[in-house]
Amino acid sequence: METVIKNPHPDVQAIVAGRSILVRLPKNQPDIAFIRSLGYARWDTSGFCWVVQNHPSNTKRLNDYFTGRIRWHEPLAVERKKQVNEVQVEPKTLLVVRFRNSRIRLIFCYDPEMVVQIKLQPLYSWDQDTKSWTLPHTENILARLSHFCSTHGWKYQYSEDKTQMNRKPKPSSVSNYRKCPDVFRERMIVLRYSPRTIQVYVDCFSEFLNYYPGKEPADITQDEIIKYLRYLIEERCISTSY
Repeated sequence: METVIKNPHPDVQAIVAGRSILVRLPKNQPDIAFIRSLGYARWDTSGFCWVVQNHPSNTKRLNDYFTGRIRWHEPLAVERKKQVNEVQVEPKTLLVVRFRNSRIRLIFCYDPEMVVQIKLQPLYSWDQDTKSWTLPHTENILARLSHFCSTHGWKYQYSEDKTQMNRKPKPSSVSNYRKCPDVFRERMIVLRYSPRTIQVYVDCFSEFLNYYPGKEPADITQDEIIKYLRYLIEERCISTSY
C-alpha cells in the first residue's frame, strides 16, 4: 500500500480495518464531497469518522487528493477472525459460539442440509472474513438448531467467546460520568437533525468523553482518537458498519 506523508502534522488520519478504511478529517465541504465520491462511503456515528472500501484504487485516490495531509496508521489486528478458521470440528458436529451479545457463529464441516437449516432462520448472514455463518442469538433459534442436531444424528455444542462480548459501559459504572456538552446537542438541533439521530450522536460522544475522563475535549489528540477507534473495533468488536 503506497502512503504519502510529507506534513509532520497531517490533518487527515486513515486506518486500515479489514475491508474498510476509516478516515478522520476536519469538517471541510470540498474534502467531504471528495470522500463521498468514493464508492459506498458513509459516516460512522460510533467512531466519528468516514468509512470507505479498502481497495487499491481508493488508497491511490486518497493519497493523490490529500497529498502531504494524510497519515496512515497500522492496520487493525485481525487475529480473532483468523482464529475462527483454525477451529477444527468433527463431521456431524455443530459448534455454536456466542461471539457478541446478540449474534452466534456456527462452525461445522460443510453439509448442505445444515446450510438449508441455517437459511430457514431469520437474519442469517455469511461472514466472508471468517468463512462461517452467523445468526441472531435467540432462544428460539438455539432450540431449532439443537432439535435439528438431535433428529439428524449431529452433536450439538454451545460455548461463549467472552473476549468478544465487551459491552458498552453503563453511566452508573463510571465514576464522575461526564454528559455530552449542551452546546453539542444544541448545534444539532439548529442543524435540524432528527431527535433519534441527536440521541445516537449524544450517546456516542458521551462514551468517547468518558474514555478519557481526565481530559477536556479540546485537549484530546488525534492519536488518542485513533486509540479510541481501535478500542471500539478490537475490544468492543463494533463493526465498521455499525
